[in-house]
Amino acid sequence: MKPIYWILLFGGITALGLAGYVALDYLGGTPGTPEKLAEQALTSSDANERLRAVSHLMGAKDPARALPCLLRVANESKDPYVQSAALHGLRTFVHEEGVLFVLIDALNHPETLVRETAHDNLLNYYGGRLPASLRYDVEDPPAQRLRVMRKLRENATAVFVSADELDKKNKATPAKLDLKK
Repeated sequence: MKPIYWILLFGGITALGLAGYVALDYLGGTPGTPEKLAEQALTSSDANERLRAVSHLMGAKDPARALPCLLRVANESKDPYVQSAALHGLRTFVHEEGVLFVLIDALNHPETLVRETAHDNLLNYYGGRLPASLRYDVEDPPAQRLRVMRKLRENATAVFVSADELDKKNKATPAKLDLKK
């Protein structure tokens, strides 16, 4: 057999093996549906399995299906590490309905880790500082945290209501472009 045939044979086997590996990784990358992963994150007796389930949720191939599951874990988990991981996973969804309010509510969570994660995500969302000159520290007393949380909720509600009204107005009176200019 000529050396070129050996090279082609070896190259073909390598390409086939690589294609199999990629297919296996793509098709079997996350163990289960987002709903099953959320259930595992909430009910598993092993802390590492709960965190692994949240990690798989964060990397889900269908983010639209993963979002409600991440919200569920963030709201229902009793484990602050799992809850913090779920809140971190919500960072990429902060513009989606309901996510901002979950992050705001977590500012008054009893666990410092959860409050820190929520605060970091909110700072990221607001561009580095909270709106309306609000000051927040994760170590503030609960009454102070609750006051800031309520102000942020008011602010977010006002922003969403304004955006909804603007959308309705734009749909009712479509913009007219003057292309002659």
